[in-house]
Amino acid sequence: MSSDDVRAVNETQHERFLEGVGQNTMSDGPYMDVNTPKEGAAVEKVFDGENSEDNDLGTSNDLGTSNDQAESVKEYNCDNAAFNNTDDTAVDGGGAPPDGGSESSVPLERIRTRLFSSRLHSQRQIYQRKFIFNLLMLGALSIAMFSLYWGALYNHQSHFHQVKFIAFLGDDGELTQGIEPILRNAVPHFEIYNDTTIKQKYGQDVNVTEKIHHLVHTLHYWGSLIVYPNATNAFVDSLTNPESPSFNSTNYFEFFYESARDLANYRTTILPLLTQQETTYKETYFYKTYLPKIISNLTNISGSKLAAASDMQWREIDNRAFTDSTLMGPMQVGLIYCVLLTFFQLSLFGPVHGMITPLLKPVHIIIYRLVSSWATYFFLSLFFCTVSAIFKVDFTLAYGRAGFIVYWMTTWLLMGAVGGANENVLSLLLAFYPQFLGFWLITWIILNISPSFVSMVLCNRLYRYGYMTPIYNGLECYRVIFMNTYKGNLGRNYGVLVAWCVLNTLLFPLVMKVVGKKFKNDAKKKAAGSK
Repeated sequence: MSSDDVRAVNETQHERFLEGVGQNTMSDGPYMDVNTPKEGAAVEKVFDGENSEDNDLGTSNDLGTSNDQAESVKEYNCDNAAFNNTDDTAVDGGGAPPDGGSESSVPLERIRTRLFSSRLHSQRQIYQRKFIFNLLMLGALSIAMFSLYWGALYNHQSHFHQVKFIAFLGDDGELTQGIEPILRNAVPHFEIYNDTTIKQKYGQDVNVTEKIHHLVHTLHYWGSLIVYPNATNAFVDSLTNPESPSFNSTNYFEFFYESARDLANYRTTILPLLTQQETTYKETYFYKTYLPKIISNLTNISGSKLAAASDMQWREIDNRAFTDSTLMGPMQVGLIYCVLLTFFQLSLFGPVHGMITPLLKPVHIIIYRLVSSWATYFFLSLFFCTVSAIFKVDFTLAYGRAGFIVYWMTTWLLMGAVGGANENVLSLLLAFYPQFLGFWLITWIILNISPSFVSMVLCNRLYRYGYMTPIYNGLECYRVIFMNTYKGNLGRNYGVLVAWCVLNTLLFPLVMKVVGKKFKNDAKKKAAGSK
């Protein structure tokens, strides 16, 4: 046994200790079966006496301990070589080193073992704890966040009473007497006016039809029912006077609404609450009571006029119709992609930021990151909007030829709002809890889309937090751009987006300070550990 062998053993043992694996065979398996020399002086004697090998090894009990260490290394390497050539059995003995080399020339290596080997007992315990913890975290995320989105779609019927319509009954004849009781007993709320009450509220000179249409357009009501004056007289005259024209119910009964207010839910959920009043009226009053009574009191009725009078159909006017299904892209799922794009740009530029920021002063780091982000959003929003142009979406309804520019700048502002929040939170997570990046992304998306993709009038009051989210306000701006809906709330919508951008910008230096301090501490710990 040479002094080089002893040196190799002790240096290897020291390196293992620094790596944190040392003698703990329960945590990382038996890398080596050695006993630390009790007398450090004896080891130094070996190092100092490399040229007097026979005398030192023959007379020192302490060096005998080192000799035992070297023999253990020999056994370990032989075991390792034999283990790599077998599947499940342990090797007890040694053997000659490969290629006829010396025993000390075989390097120390980590060994591979079976999944249920006793060597991996501590690792399996760690995995079990992590497995349970990760499942609990994923379960909590799923139940909390998905419940928030599912909740926006749940039990809309219990909120139908919050939907407000306006009804004007301008005819006080027998034909329309059955309408008012039906409206008062309806599930949605109807504000009912006649010629007298509506003029008392809005003035004697008010144009009733224009006023009601304006109230619906300005979002005071979800729709209206107008029964025009002289409906009863026109109905009776068409049956009794041969000279009078046939009765056309669409000239006297009118629904007015704007389906663009909610692309996904208006026609399927809200509009039926309005139009079902027509069905109820015809089934419970017109065909069952009024029409039989009129026919029984008349003789010599023209068959064609009777058929026209019996065909009770109310006119529907969709003042802002949703007819282009392509708009579901930028106004629904496209908004989710907008959030994702701001996330991806941060991950793509991460290596570049890591290269440049260590070379800059703190103030210039902030300037560099902000300019970089906003420049990226500028071009990214252009690419996003170009897709809608490629598929021939009409941008001219509200702003004419400038519509595309307005759409582009709105998307830029929206990306700045959602992307700035992404950048701040993701920077903190990367420094402290990088494994939770995906958790934030799902949370941020669901918090934004839950109150945006469903009309708040159909949801619990909890979802009114959506009035302050970027996606909700961006969607309201898009409705004006693509559908020419009411512009009166644009000040609030753009104001919320600007507020998010300002808040994100103000928080960014603080975030960078916290993250920078964390990285400095980590670097100091790493440097101290490597000494």
